[in-house]
Amino acid sequence: MGPVNGKAPAHPDHDRFWAILNEAKVSIVFHVSEAIYMQDHMAVWGEPMQKSRLRQTAFVWMHGYSERPVIETISSFIFWNFFARFPNIKILSAENGAEWVPAALVKMDKCRGMAKNGYWPGGQLSERPSRIFMRHVRVVAYPEDDLALLVEQTAAADWILMGSDYPHSEGVAEPRLFADEACANLSPADTRKIMYENGMRFMGLPI
Repeated sequence: MGPVNGKAPAHPDHDRFWAILNEAKVSIVFHVSEAIYMQDHMAVWGEPMQKSRLRQTAFVWMHGYSERPVIETISSFIFWNFFARFPNIKILSAENGAEWVPAALVKMDKCRGMAKNGYWPGGQLSERPSRIFMRHVRVVAYPEDDLALLVEQTAAADWILMGSDYPHSEGVAEPRLFADEACANLSPADTRKIMYENGMRFMGLPI
């Protein structure tokens, strides 16, 4: 996640690369990782970016890892009007959790309005960022996430996917354990979407 050589991934300088992926209808996955691009910002706070996440401080965990990098990366794609140029590309956030999504959608919609007369390097958006997100972005939830609340807050379950990185701590040994733990308060239809249908659609496979 993050910029590439000082530019947004959706910068037009990278369009030749994205055009190939768009033609092939490739889906892109951003997996959690150390956001080394934030090392200068962390240094301002006296917080070094560690080579091992096991030695990171709580501050780096909160502000230099997981949620902030994925919010910055996905909002950058949307604000650069990337999906107007490459409508066949879909993006998945893996192992970053899902609790950040509702607030991020509200903030993106608000900032689109605040910047309506500003500079739009990829062209002004023709619709709300939250609608673009729902069409092109999917998110793997943690089993600890309150999925019923997330569905209520976003009025949709189509963006959430079940995932597991077992035996890592955020994974489950068997898919049914995710259904039992994370989907307990969801309708059968939404549970089926999260556990199976959304992932199949993301991969372009028949249900």
